[in-house]
Amino acid sequence: MAMTALSNLLASGSNVVFDAANADPAARRKHLEIAASTGRSVTAGYFDTSFRTWAERNAGRPRPVAVYALIRFARHLGSPRPRKCDRRRVIL
Repeated sequence: MAMTALSNLLASGSNVVFDAANADPAARRKHLEIAASTGRSVTAGYFDTSFRTWAERNAGRPRPVAVYALIRFARHLGSPRPRKCDRRRVIL
């Protein structure tokens, strides 16, 4: 459902902010393919934070994510491979 909405919005010329963790490069690839199919470019924010900092921030959330889920997420995290990068954004 989200992919269809993303595709339709991009195809209509809308600018889209798609907020998702996307730890898995294959999941990110799907979003990139949708953007490419509509001729749109993608700008992604990537926050390189230590696991300790991440866990501390998570613990302070009103509804923290379970620690086992954070560990699984961290194990599968793949850094993006940008075509162009500066300190504020990554162009994929």
